[in-house]
Amino acid sequence: MNLDEVTEPTEVLVTINGATASKRTRNRVKEHGPRFMYVPNKNRADQILLKGVDGKGWNGWLPLWEIKVLRAPSESTPDGKGAIHR
Repeated sequence: MNLDEVTEPTEVLVTINGATASKRTRNRVKEHGPRFMYVPNKNRADQILLKGVDGKGWNGWLPLWEIKVLRAPSESTPDGKGAIHR
């Protein structure tokens, strides 16, 4: 799955890229868990717009080089291994 092909909000799993992630990015994932809603938005080519699904109301931009994004497990991807590439 390619992020450029996603046109509707999509639930994703986010993990930290240990080599490049800033403290801010690490804290966002730690505070809100790995599940986020990806909101397609091309305003920032090097970042991804995410919305928390944990009920705390967080949304914001995270740099693509600081995270790894996977499609959230669903009926169509029962193993949860649907990597999203940009």
